[in-house]
Amino acid sequence: MPVNAGKDFRKQCDPVNRLVGAIRRNIELPRQLPDEFFPAHVSVALIDAVFNPCLQYETVVIPIVERYCRYFGLSRKRIEQCVVPPVDEQETLDDLILHYGTHGERHMREGVFKSNNKSPGTQVYKAENVLLAAQTLRGISINTLQDAQDIASHNPEEVKCALRTIHGINHRTAHMLLMYLGNDEFVKGDRHLCSFVRSRLADNSLRPHRVEQLVRSAAREIGVTPRFLDYAIWRHGATPFKVEPHAFGFKPEIDTNRLNQLADQLEVEEVVPEDAPELSARRRVETDADTATAKEGTDG
Repeated sequence: MPVNAGKDFRKQCDPVNRLVGAIRRNIELPRQLPDEFFPAHVSVALIDAVFNPCLQYETVVIPIVERYCRYFGLSRKRIEQCVVPPVDEQETLDDLILHYGTHGERHMREGVFKSNNKSPGTQVYKAENVLLAAQTLRGISINTLQDAQDIASHNPEEVKCALRTIHGINHRTAHMLLMYLGNDEFVKGDRHLCSFVRSRLADNSLRPHRVEQLVRSAAREIGVTPRFLDYAIWRHGATPFKVEPHAFGFKPEIDTNRLNQLADQLEVEEVVPEDAPELSARRRVETDADTATAKEGTDG
């Protein structure tokens, strides 16, 4: 066999090259990261992430964030995307918590955010969870963008575990916050990232840490930042849930993805774990209950 043929074969078998090919075939890369990835204040990023689940982003979430910024005279995004503002030019989480102490939760909800939305599956107002999340993050020493970027880059699980102690806040909120606050090397091996990489490489044994390594390497090959590619793959996996009946009964490779997309929107745990494609009757009942309860969390 010619030497070049051997090299070509090894290149085709290399997991990074295979992943790059899969990304180019299946994912339409956005032109750039949206404004929310470059917040001027950690408080703005937190409000965005907490209000995000189950609401239309462009028409509901962004106006909520902008109302907050106008009320307190803040900029939503940085002047220069890649330059984190100095600490003395930022609104800190301490400032955000102080607003609640000064104005009260009800005024923050009705007079500032002007939203009575509740966190999915709960009777807790999202405005209340903004305060609880700010207090929780202060408990792990996050107060500024610099603090958040440091922890998001070196110990993202600490942020995730802290936020998940709050009723109504789950993996989607934590992941969105990490995506907003991480630096350009940030990659989080969440369900969407792992599902895409495992399926394209036909290797379900890949652990999240290895998936993150592969995505970082693929980003370098494609010529984008790891955080940019993380967002592109996450967006690809988090497409809106829709029911498309088929005539062949339950298909794990189809139905688990769709059910988990719905779970992502409801901000609950995976309806179908990646390593257990069969739904138990108990989990089906819990999912139905979560879906029914989540409908109560929208504005009247």
